[in-house]
Amino acid sequence: RPEGYPLPPALHPSMSLPSGDCLGQYHPHSGWTYGQGKNTLQRMGDDKYHHNRKENIYWPFPNRCEWALGKFLTENFTQAQINTFLRLSWAITIFPQFDDKPKPSFLSVHELLGWIDALPSGPKWKITEIEVEGYNVEKKIELIYQDGLEVVDSLFRNPIFAQSMSFDPLKIWQDSVPKYGEWFTAREATRIQDSLPHGATLIPIIAASDKTPVTRQTGGLKMHPLFLTVANIDSDVHMKATAHTWCCVAFIPISKFEIHPDYQTILQSCVWHNCVDIVLAKLKHAANTGVFMTDPFGATRYCFTPLIAWTADLPEQQMITYGTNPWNLNRFQKACKAIFLLGVHQPFWRNWAHTDPCISLLPKVLHMLHKFFFNHPLSWCKEVVRKDELNAHYKVYHKHIGVCHFASGISHIKQMTGHEHRDIQRTIVPMIAGVAPEEVVHAIHALIDFIYHAQRPVYTEVSIQHMEHSYFLPMLKDYILWCSNNSDTIRTLETFNILKVGYKFRVQQYSSS
Repeated sequence: RPEGYPLPPALHPSMSLPSGDCLGQYHPHSGWTYGQGKNTLQRMGDDKYHHNRKENIYWPFPNRCEWALGKFLTENFTQAQINTFLRLSWAITIFPQFDDKPKPSFLSVHELLGWIDALPSGPKWKITEIEVEGYNVEKKIELIYQDGLEVVDSLFRNPIFAQSMSFDPLKIWQDSVPKYGEWFTAREATRIQDSLPHGATLIPIIAASDKTPVTRQTGGLKMHPLFLTVANIDSDVHMKATAHTWCCVAFIPISKFEIHPDYQTILQSCVWHNCVDIVLAKLKHAANTGVFMTDPFGATRYCFTPLIAWTADLPEQQMITYGTNPWNLNRFQKACKAIFLLGVHQPFWRNWAHTDPCISLLPKVLHMLHKFFFNHPLSWCKEVVRKDELNAHYKVYHKHIGVCHFASGISHIKQMTGHEHRDIQRTIVPMIAGVAPEEVVHAIHALIDFIYHAQRPVYTEVSIQHMEHSYFLPMLKDYILWCSNNSDTIRTLETFNILKVGYKFRVQQYSSS
């Protein structure tokens, strides 16, 4: 480990077991440096207005107060509202801190935005029009985006993350037992590094997207925001919203075509993949041939950018993975439906080196475990125990500090907070004990154990074995069906074709992060 670089999280004393040695071994041919470059802070010295900021770091704003006001206005008001605010006659009475000036130095929204544009900035936003040959749309399709490689470069050289980053695959042993935590401790990291030139540095890309309404109450406008981050940054930093490790790189439009509704999904999916292809084109090229980047310490590295994870809900995962070629749309749509394909003939990941959607689309704890529990096992418990009986148990159990008391039971709840959801998981086993058959209680108990195991920040071979032993579905399936012979509700689940539990757990290969 070079002097000044951070210790990997897996080797921190707080992440080790109370007893025993924790040993680590870096990859022998990774992470070489090739001279010095400039990180984000150092590059600010190249800004054409840098000389104006030697005495006033808030230039072109005269002081910190006016900079803070400008920041507040642009983040919370529209341009028309900012202009109205700046014209208020009583504004003088609420700004006594402006050195006895009658009003802020900027007099209009255009002047304010001009000052903001003069500040050091990151990757530039762009806009381009997307066309689908042969098909008309109700409104033109405009993609608003930043270049994916520029965003990753700005994250990778940001000195704020300098003490929370990893650059080399690492094998960890705790008492001679392999240990897995951050992505760089996974076998997949070593496998990819082995396939790269000697001295290369991995910058693993993590992406996330979800369909989101843009307008409120009226308008009905929806888009797919696309976010990027890098797995070099520690996972505990990723989880802090205030750390700003996730960058929004694109707003992908959802277009409506003047065509039969059956074909809308195919064309919309093609547009989505085309847009992602544009945004991430340079990242794909860097994954194939490499590119030189500067790390937070100012060292230049030869970097490769494979896509290692994509966070999305089930509909978007299906949109990412299912694809083929739509030359005759009518016949093609029927053929796709017959073999469960979506209809995208050029998915964005088709020429991205070291990228496989079957690997990168990893399960999310929220959907795979928590929502699965609420949608399926909790419903089965209500049928096996009967809703009235289960409600009665929740109504009469003793109140306990730190645990929600469901005075009206739980069967009527359609939406709940995460705290309430967690408390039902904590208490479901004692609530059904003595009422449900013993085998069902054991199966639900195994499910809860599995949920707890799946949220570990660090795994060893022993903890993975414990998780495998607590895998609940095969045992739960037989007993639930056996107990529900007279229940039409559960009989419909006899196939147990539940996608949320269809994943094979691959901690050894892809780590816990």
